[in-house]
Amino acid sequence: MSPREFRPPEPVYKQQDAAEPEPSGPARRPRGLLLAAIIAGVVVIALGITLGTLWGKTTEPVALDAGTAPGATETPAESGPTDTDLIGPDATNPPHTVARGDTVPINVDAQFPNGVKLVPPALGDWSEQDIINRPDQFTAVSPGYGASIEVWQTSVFGTPQSDEALTIAQLNRISDECSPGGDTTPQGEPVVDTFTGTDDTKLEVLIAKVTGCDGGELWLIERVMPLSGTRFHVVLWDAYSVEDNEELMAMYDAIRFEF
Repeated sequence: MSPREFRPPEPVYKQQDAAEPEPSGPARRPRGLLLAAIIAGVVVIALGITLGTLWGKTTEPVALDAGTAPGATETPAESGPTDTDLIGPDATNPPHTVARGDTVPINVDAQFPNGVKLVPPALGDWSEQDIINRPDQFTAVSPGYGASIEVWQTSVFGTPQSDEALTIAQLNRISDECSPGGDTTPQGEPVVDTFTGTDDTKLEVLIAKVTGCDGGELWLIERVMPLSGTRFHVVLWDAYSVEDNEELMAMYDAIRFEF
């Protein structure tokens, strides 16, 4: 199976702002005259901004916190965050520092202070593939090339958004995992599953499923954890049915994480 190509995301599981359509207009435009007008306008605006900066009164920017944000209740300066503080606008639970044996739901933001590592399954009789633009990704295909599994861990920037919100955003990019021009069909809303880690630690993930992906069915499994600076990314593909492929499901169930 050839490496899959990528393209811009199409929102599937959560409504997102659509990009503004390009305005329609005549096929030809008087480029020289239009360009001169634009340049002149830019020069005038830049000059006005420069003069305003030099002559106007300047102030240092003030950092906002939960107590000073617009519409928020004023909080005394000496009071610090409490255990019930949320980390961002999309969070529904306070962040949780993961300890061995914990179960962390998808709507609780997971913190791994010492880092966390996603461990792929054993290769068995499958063939490992090298993906040029994803050198750190574990990719394996079945002996008959009728199924494949991808296990990848990437870093992410810190953000005030929750694990759940960012995970759903990644699921909306599921079409990137399929070849361009395909006719994929979502199979319901994302479902919750669980990865098992060291000492039976549990970490919930979300699964999105589509059919019509490169002639088969594809599952995209994600967990994005900005507080830990990492993302878990797993892709299962089968020419017929992912769930009915016992060997593929066994490899998926063998995925672990350690910290």
